[in-house]
Amino acid sequence: MFAQYGEVERRRMYEIKLPRQLNKNSIRDVIISFRNYVDSCVTGSEITIDMRGITFIEPAGVIALSNIIQWARKNKNVHVNFIIDTSSKDSRNINAMEYLSDCSFFANFNQADIFKVPRLRQTTLELKEVGTTKINQWKQSDLMTWLQSRTGRRNEFSSICVAIDEIFNNISDHSQEHIGSIFGQHYPNLDRIIIAVSDFGIGIPASIKRKFELDRPDNELIEHALKEGISSQSVPQNRGAGLSNIMKTLTRNNIGEVTIISNCGKVVIIDNNVVESTSFEESYPGTFFELIIDVSNEHLYDIEEEEEFE
Repeated sequence: MFAQYGEVERRRMYEIKLPRQLNKNSIRDVIISFRNYVDSCVTGSEITIDMRGITFIEPAGVIALSNIIQWARKNKNVHVNFIIDTSSKDSRNINAMEYLSDCSFFANFNQADIFKVPRLRQTTLELKEVGTTKINQWKQSDLMTWLQSRTGRRNEFSSICVAIDEIFNNISDHSQEHIGSIFGQHYPNLDRIIIAVSDFGIGIPASIKRKFELDRPDNELIEHALKEGISSQSVPQNRGAGLSNIMKTLTRNNIGEVTIISNCGKVVIIDNNVVESTSFEESYPGTFFELIIDVSNEHLYDIEEEEEFE
């Protein structure tokens, strides 16, 4: 259920006010607050999300917010209301809300026209929930077509596809629903593509701790998962090479940067090296991946590029 400004203020319910900048750093506190409320509430409770202050949204904010709402709806039938202001004088807020509409954020909750009639932008990879058994189909129908159109290259983008495969192998390993939310955005002026993926399984540290009986901080457990040949492999059909494949294929030669946030840990990888490893007190539910890809880097493109027929 969605409501415009004024309507939901007359109701008594738990409210979350979103920060002005919704990115991978600010969204963590929002998700934890949301999760803590859902864990303690009764089935059928209501949450109000105040969106009037948002001025800029990154893919990380879109994907994590969408995922936590879907999780709350499925697990406790939580009803979510959005406070929006279609007559806002803040053009930055209007632009942010139009962006959310166009990337199918509201459409995922059967309210596509809550702010405006959505129109998917050419720079945007549509926000979707993808099952682990459907990932190959999605790569061909959605990802490959979008990457080729954004770069103008007839290419297989193997490094990106390998990273996506390993992320979804990871989801198969520790997520009961075997579903991940995925979203992408191209920033042509920066020569950057950002792809964000999130799930609400038990998390990488919990998987590694359970399999290897390691008593370490969660960021160190994520680092352990990134080592060559390490995988929790709790699912028989998971035959992937492990998360180390993401480091090797997507971050070497400065092709991209990868951020992993899971449970109480955060790890950032650049050029096949961990450049940031942080531990937090409160746990982020599940696992979040952000892939930042430099599309101007020729190392991104496969040697065997498809030749156009003359």
